[in-house]
Amino acid sequence: MPDGMDKLTERVQVVEVKVDHLTERVQVVELHVAHLTERVQVVELKVDDLSTSLNELSASVDERFDQVDAALGEQRQYTEFAFSRLDAKMDAGYARLEAKMDAGYAQLDAKMDAGYAQLDAKMDAGYARLDRKMDAGYARLEAKMDAGYARLDRKMDAGYAQLDAKMEAGFSRIERKLDQFIDVQLQTNELVDRRLSALEETRAPDAQP
Repeated sequence: MPDGMDKLTERVQVVEVKVDHLTERVQVVELHVAHLTERVQVVELKVDDLSTSLNELSASVDERFDQVDAALGEQRQYTEFAFSRLDAKMDAGYARLEAKMDAGYAQLDAKMDAGYAQLDAKMDAGYARLDRKMDAGYARLEAKMDAGYARLDRKMDAGYAQLDAKMEAGFSRIERKLDQFIDVQLQTNELVDRRLSALEETRAPDAQP
């Protein structure tokens, strides 16, 4: 299409150049009309031919312009058609993309809900198992502590009994030793008293005149 326009422009320029030359010749002819009256008819014929050529050229130019207008109209129609198809494809693509995104969001939402439900159930079950284990552990610990306290109580009772028995035996031994010491002391005192009495009796006759 641009090549055709360039050619048409060149032809128009050529015609304009020819018209310019023809005009110059007409002026020359007008200057020499008085001298060339016998050639006026020939010139008129040439002018008629030139007018016919110009009319044909004008018709050709009009036809070319009509063709250009038709080509531009056809190109505009094709462009509008292409844009309408592209617009329709883009609308359809956006619709499909939006539908896919909605479906994807729905699936993701469902998966997240299911995951949260499973996690919640697992956490509840875990808390329940942990609660049971803690209860069982507390029960076992309480039982062990009770048994330990019972054993400690028995050991303390046995220890206190042994200590009491040892203290009783010790006190008994101490009492026996004290009793023996007191008996020995009494016997010693009695022997001392007897010796003192004997000495006094022995001294008594010596003291008389």
